[in-house]
Amino acid sequence: MTSCRCEDDENFISQIFGITNSTNGIIYDARPYLNANINRVFGKGFHNEGYYNNTKVKFLDIPNIHAVKSAYKSLVDQTYDPSIVTADGCNWRQIMQKITIGA
Repeated sequence: MTSCRCEDDENFISQIFGITNSTNGIIYDARPYLNANINRVFGKGFHNEGYYNNTKVKFLDIPNIHAVKSAYKSLVDQTYDPSIVTADGCNWRQIMQKITIGA
């Protein structure tokens, strides 16, 4: 598996620790873990905990931007059209819970 590094990211996280006097931290990755691993296989972005001192990576399992946009559009459509009756059929609530609970 490819495991590219980004020294700029590593230095940035280290500087944040220095400013905040933190000894450990969390990197929140909005993607599902599976999506992040697929990106890693293709040499794309993936935060490897081993490259960041005292840092954990937490995946929030939020769908891609197209799914979020579609859920938002569905929510807005339901708001303006009273004939649409669903029990959160647009998944907007679940997406927002993943964002707020993860943080």
